[in-house]
Amino acid sequence: MGILNRLVSRVVNTVVDAAVDNVMDSVLGKKEPSAADTTAKALSTEQENRAATKQENCSGERLLRQRIEEIAARELPEYELRQRVPSSEVNALEGSREFFDYGFYRDGRLVGVVMIMENNNAYRCVAVRRAQRSCQKQQVIYMNFMSYMMNRPEYISQRLKANLP
Repeated sequence: MGILNRLVSRVVNTVVDAAVDNVMDSVLGKKEPSAADTTAKALSTEQENRAATKQENCSGERLLRQRIEEIAARELPEYELRQRVPSSEVNALEGSREFFDYGFYRDGRLVGVVMIMENNNAYRCVAVRRAQRSCQKQQVIYMNFMSYMMNRPEYISQRLKANLP
């Protein structure tokens, strides 16, 4: 732990010294950018880059929905994307999930559906399996996306393009 304490102490001292230098420079009217200013700008840029990467890699249902909608509009213009498609459109079995999160239509015909799962066991649920079975019988492409996974735009795009007819 001694090494860690010394390292933290050095970092704190460097930051405090830089802050004191900045205050003194502003009081004395010096306009030259100090090494601390340059370091602060570099850190700020690095933090912005990390935030952008985090946004790229983060998960969540809202972000997943946004990405699916953007990709469908931009890369799959031949399909009409509809939300909350009733499972009755695939003659779903009794006890099936009531709706699909998204439906992809081509020439007015349902050709693919997407279900967004919120946990890693949701796809095992009887209602989900029945809806999936109904899609298979009607020859409608069925896809799950897990909202807790990263679901990068490239992955979503690849998966939609590979599966939709």
